[in-house]
Amino acid sequence: MDAIKFVIIISTIFLLSAIPTTSRAQENILESFRTVEGQIAAGQSDVWIFEAREGIVVSFQAQAARSGNLDPIIVLSDDAGRTLARNDDYDFPSIQDAVLQAVTIPRTGTYTVTISGFDDTAGEYNLTMLNGFPEIVEQELFNDVTEWETSSDSLFAMTEAGAFVMAISGVQQNGIAIKKETEIVHDFYAQVNVEVTAGRPGWVVGMTARQQDNAQYYQLKINDSGLWQFVIRDQNDERIIRDWASHPAIVPGQAQFTLALMMRGAGIDIFYNNLFIGHIVDNTLRDAGSVGLSIGTGTAIGSETVVQFDNFIITTPIQTDNTEHIPDFIAPANPNQMVQNLRRQGIVPADSVIILTVPESFIESINPGVREIPLGNGVTASKFVMATDFSWRISGDSPAGCGLIFRAIDDTDFSLAYLDQTGTYGISRRHDEAFSSDLFGQLPTAQTSSHHLLVIATGSVVHYYIDGQFVGSANDELVEGTVGNAVINFESVSTSCQFADTWVLRWD
Repeated sequence: MDAIKFVIIISTIFLLSAIPTTSRAQENILESFRTVEGQIAAGQSDVWIFEAREGIVVSFQAQAARSGNLDPIIVLSDDAGRTLARNDDYDFPSIQDAVLQAVTIPRTGTYTVTISGFDDTAGEYNLTMLNGFPEIVEQELFNDVTEWETSSDSLFAMTEAGAFVMAISGVQQNGIAIKKETEIVHDFYAQVNVEVTAGRPGWVVGMTARQQDNAQYYQLKINDSGLWQFVIRDQNDERIIRDWASHPAIVPGQAQFTLALMMRGAGIDIFYNNLFIGHIVDNTLRDAGSVGLSIGTGTAIGSETVVQFDNFIITTPIQTDNTEHIPDFIAPANPNQMVQNLRRQGIVPADSVIILTVPESFIESINPGVREIPLGNGVTASKFVMATDFSWRISGDSPAGCGLIFRAIDDTDFSLAYLDQTGTYGISRRHDEAFSSDLFGQLPTAQTSSHHLLVIATGSVVHYYIDGQFVGSANDELVEGTVGNAVINFESVSTSCQFADTWVLRWD
């Protein structure tokens, strides 16, 4: 094939697909891969807005720039004003930028990002929104075809006008191209714009991930019938992880689209035109590798596929000095949405499983002490996430509240995360008649009767959230135990706790 003619079509229908640039955007509109600049005075804030589709993953980074002493705070909110994520210093003191990493958009709509200064600091800032993770490690402009390596001599490749063209012919052919000096990544989000310019009588387009060589890689495939497939090739043996499946977002025969692949640990998420279409868990390939572009042909004689790729970008998580990053805020939501967010942010493993959901439970007491209602008929966990919504009814001013029981060995040996009507909260461990508390505090705004509790126990440290806000961590014994709901009376008073949507996520 001597030459291939093609026309570059710049599509505006694909949300969040621009090459990174810097500008002072008018009307405070945010676009993905575009850095905007702003300036705030002490006590003031800037508000930026953007449109997003349900299920996509976005990250934000706010950096102080040039003048002033700004210590930025960033808040993401939905169109009802509910906070979805918030951060001040991402990893103090090594990273003092405000970062929101891998936030899953809960529903299609308009969202706002608010930038303010901590403790009346002020100055200029840069704000960037990216698909996937907050750091760009690959932004391919396709200027030089010699920078790319193809899997076989039968695969033709060329670059022209900032786009990359691959062509292959024959029956059931598979061709892969990777950049020779590409970034080697383990956890990443990769996105590319695709235009199939020829495909007789069928075509296959995709991406490879964690590619070690031409004989070992994951591969995502989309075909002209509107189906997608995910496979692993290991030493020339191909194993199907997810066989050809349809999705309403994939239109058969559609030749122009955006394709994206996100990997975090053993978790694999697939996106088509910025719509989430599938989730896979597989831990076969655990080493970092290359991300490549792939094309293939159909089963008929005379099959030929020609594809133009553009705007190929890879983002990765921010690496911190700490092995575990705990967000400042985790928005209460339904269990599936919360678990999806926690997995994508790397807080829990991809193979974690919801082992318990309790729609409603009720407990009351008039006596001092802790009264528990066990949940799950003996279900146990040592590493877990546990959450609940509750409301209390307390007849009097004596301190009383509600809480979560976890890692319980028996009625006199358990851990308790609680909140009372004065705003006092804590995590305590009971041994016989003695309670030891490693976390104790006061929330002045916690005196309403309905609240959300979230406990994340990744090991011997337990992280505690109240109404989405991180309130602290406590050391706790790493033991396998049962779970439950509890009512807590510090004195003799009539207290009832109504719990809703209590759930437990567990992993090994």
